[in-house]
Amino acid sequence: MKIERLADALVSIDGRPWSRVRARKAGVCRCTGQRFEKGALIYRPFDSGVDRWQRILASEIDPAPIQPPTEGAVSPSSTLKREK
Repeated sequence: MKIERLADALVSIDGRPWSRVRARKAGVCRCTGQRFEKGALIYRPFDSGVDRWQRILASEIDPAPIQPPTEGAVSPSSTLKREK
């Protein structure tokens, strides 16, 4: 599956545009087979073609959010020994 980001909430999957929306009803992810509930963030085809009933969980396409470091955490660069 070839995915290309077109805009914040719009991707091209195998040349067809899909938009990120909140699910209007429960369903099943096309990629994983995982069930999702109404209100889940999903991608659906932008047009009304053959795949119009297909849904993909947004978590399968969007990158994971970057978590801020926890207080007191040691950064990798601070553990490196510096040569003199």
